[in-house]
Amino acid sequence: MKITQQPTSKIAADLQSYALSNKHTKPLLYTAIDLHTRTSVIGGMTQDGSISPLIRFDTNKQNLIEHVAEFSKDYTVILTVESAPLAKWARKLLKPKVEKFIICDPRANKLIIKSSSKCDETDVFSLCQLLRMDALTEVWCGDDPQRQLFREAVQSLLCLRDQQRELKTLIKSAYRTFGILKLNGKEIYHPEKRQHWLDQLPLNHSKGIHHLYKLHDVTLDAWKSQLNEVKTLSKHLPEIALFQQVPGVGEIGSAVFSAIIEDPHRFKHASKLYTYCALGIASRDSDNKPLGYQRLNRSGQRELKNVSYHAWRTGIRVGSQNSCVRDFYEASKLRTGTTRHARLNTQRKILKTLWSMWKHHTDFDPEQFFNRTDPNRINRSNNFLHTPDPEAAPRRRKRRNRRRRPAKSQLTI
Repeated sequence: MKITQQPTSKIAADLQSYALSNKHTKPLLYTAIDLHTRTSVIGGMTQDGSISPLIRFDTNKQNLIEHVAEFSKDYTVILTVESAPLAKWARKLLKPKVEKFIICDPRANKLIIKSSSKCDETDVFSLCQLLRMDALTEVWCGDDPQRQLFREAVQSLLCLRDQQRELKTLIKSAYRTFGILKLNGKEIYHPEKRQHWLDQLPLNHSKGIHHLYKLHDVTLDAWKSQLNEVKTLSKHLPEIALFQQVPGVGEIGSAVFSAIIEDPHRFKHASKLYTYCALGIASRDSDNKPLGYQRLNRSGQRELKNVSYHAWRTGIRVGSQNSCVRDFYEASKLRTGTTRHARLNTQRKILKTLWSMWKHHTDFDPEQFFNRTDPNRINRSNNFLHTPDPEAAPRRRKRRNRRRRPAKSQLTI
């Protein structure tokens, strides 16, 4: 009886299907490219582990296509590159030329990051070896040009927002250098009210702040123009209107969630969505013994976490039209005993609701978000919640005091 090993990932499943298919009579070649703006390196590895000669070439469209086509003459090419600004451009060029194109996550390639000797040729060899062993973490990449255009527009909007924040910080810092400390509010940025604050500066010292004000006004105008562009593009996306049915989720938050996610079917489980939104739980243990406290996984899209935070903060207000978000938060706070866990649980619930509405094309249902007739339902709908331990705080204080206690060699007599 012949036993076939089950594939451990989508990449392994695809490679196994290539090996079993009669259409591909050519042997497989695991190829990798180390892309740079000036020169790049390409190399391949066969199934038996033999490496082809590594080739360094000038990075341009013609050279990329020619070198990949040279490998495709005798082999079925599986190509990989690390996620970088040039990766999408290379994927668009080379995906029709190869059997499979994989963009991998460089943060997961410890064989390359932790290597004692690192160069482009060594990186290509390591990438080929990882691809052959099916040890790469693939980065999802969409193919819809309309979604790509919308994502770029939203990213430009967020970039202009960050520039405004930096300029506002510089303006406040410039005022504080002259002892003007009471700068609360938005009057110092208003075009008609800022003169009151400029008059408090010493003579001949307001020229630099005037330049900062000009940059701020230009950035604000550009942000407003980009916001109109995002609103125009969002009219062609039906999920934007669905997201705004959720209490606390506005037009900009809906656009950011849609632009970054692109496709709701990319996540099989809600836990994958939480991790992608920087709200997943990271835990480490060995021999069933914890090596540290459970904490939030820092990797992920911080903008999506920011969207859920603002939705939570707006949804729990007393004046909200629908109180399902506030009721969910209060029930979670009552059971967990901490406002932080209750807030994080509510943020996850909001993200899961948006994802589910988009995936199944359904309207928002407050009873599905939080059923008031069954308060215990919150325990079954969120696996991250836990009952508070009354002895947890004393144990934490003991461990903290133990760490602060000096060693015997440091004690003074």
